[in-house]
Amino acid sequence: MKIVFSLLLVVFCFSFQAQTEIVCVQIPKNVSFNQEENWSKIFNINCVFKKDFLFVLYSRWGNKLYETKSLSEIKQFSVFKKDNNNQRIMPAGTYFWTLEYNLEGENEPRQLNGYTNILD
Repeated sequence: MKIVFSLLLVVFCFSFQAQTEIVCVQIPKNVSFNQEENWSKIFNINCVFKKDFLFVLYSRWGNKLYETKSLSEIKQFSVFKKDNNNQRIMPAGTYFWTLEYNLEGENEPRQLNGYTNILD
């Protein structure tokens, strides 16, 4: 009985610790052209980012489409921009992204990557 209780206590402690960690970046898995505002709300305002920052967006075939080392640029970035012919620069589809950033008070950079689907 002691072993079962100890295991439950350990699982609870690790689960609680995972839930209390602040998520600083949350990039949506699906973005609709009707929900343009969702893309701009990816950074938690409670996190203080250092200047070390790199965001890269790739096509599903691995072609680099966009890269920035500036937090202000990524906050202004929109997948919904149109070219001079009023055509969307990034059509609906699947895109791969990578993000490297540092937080104030941390020495190790954080790295994230994933896929985003742009929907019509």
